[in-house]
Amino acid sequence: MKGSNRYYPVKITKKLVFNVIISLLLVYFVFHTIYGDRGLLAYFKVNQKLDKSYEELKTLRSERIEHEHKVKLLKEGDKDLIDEKARNILGVANPDEQVFTNEQKTNKQE
Repeated sequence: MKGSNRYYPVKITKKLVFNVIISLLLVYFVFHTIYGDRGLLAYFKVNQKLDKSYEELKTLRSERIEHEHKVKLLKEGDKDLIDEKARNILGVANPDEQVFTNEQKTNKQE
């Protein structure tokens, strides 16, 4: 068997090179579509942050409306609210009122 070659050389053609390059480009773009800075995973993270921000916005808006209402009452001279604020700031009470305090007792075991 002289002259016979068991291994046949692979014939590299332009078509094969083109297909390999196209395949590599496809893998590159698919990878970055999923894992890139603006890929699908990043999109879902941004949506989660956006949902949390909307919830925080709802909470802040309701607090703002509550504060605006209290300011409106203070400007109009609501005597009950002014009295409540003065008592909280000064720490006083009328003689005929009962004051309840909530003290937390800590039990230290030694």
